[in-house]
Order: sequence, then C-alpha cells, then structure tokens
Amino acid sequence: MSLRDKPVILSISYDAELLTLREAFLKTQGYEVRSVMSIEEALLLASVQHFDALIVGHSVPLEDKKKLVTAVKDLWPRLPVLSVAVDPGVRETVADASVLGSAGPDALMGALDRLILENPVRGRIVSGQNQQ
Repeated sequence: MSLRDKPVILSISYDAELLTLREAFLKTQGYEVRSVMSIEEALLLASVQHFDALIVGHSVPLEDKKKLVTAVKDLWPRLPVLSVAVDPGVRETVADASVLGSAGPDALMGALDRLILENPVRGRIVSGQNQQ
C-alpha cells in the first residue's frame, strides 16, 4: 500500500503530549496523520490538502471547536469530524460524532472507523485500510 492509499487524518489538540500520542497510535492503525496545535494551522492545512477525517481533541474549547468545524465544513462539506469530549454529561453537537477521551484508544478507533465508513470522502475505508 502506498502512502497515498492510507486514509489521511487531520488531528488538532492544544495538548502537545496527547496530540503526539494520538498521532503515534493512529499511525500504528494504518492512518497517515497531520497533527496541529492551532486552529490557524488546521485551517491552513485543510485549505491545501485533502483529509479523510478531522479529529478535534478534548483540550480544544467548545467555542474553538465550533469555529474550526464551521470553517473546515465551508471548505470540505463532506469531511467527517470526530470530537473527543471530556464530559460525558455534555453532548457535543458541533461534530459529526464524538467519543469520550477517557474511553480509550479502542473507542476512538471504533468511532473513527464508523464515521469514515458512514461518510466516505474518498473510497471505502475499513480499520485504516482502503478497500478496493
């Protein structure tokens, strides 16, 4: 599989350590990942590169999530957005789907795979692998 065949994820977080861990984990699952720590960086990348999904970390405040998702959806209306939430009592409606950060990496992968399968931007993707 070439690098172009891998699903490409844009990941944003204001927590450098979690961002690095998420990127490393997603790469082990077959994803190519671009990680950024600001809305401006995310918007710049989204304006020049195609992504299969956007993950917005729990460290990004809700108002910033809304700003980012609105701007990204203006560029790529079909881009699936997964929000990592911190509070199980607050339902985040800014994204296409959300997952609790405390639920762990399996929950993140399950939510990401479901989101991409339900909202494919390019081809059909299962568990980080393109299906021909």
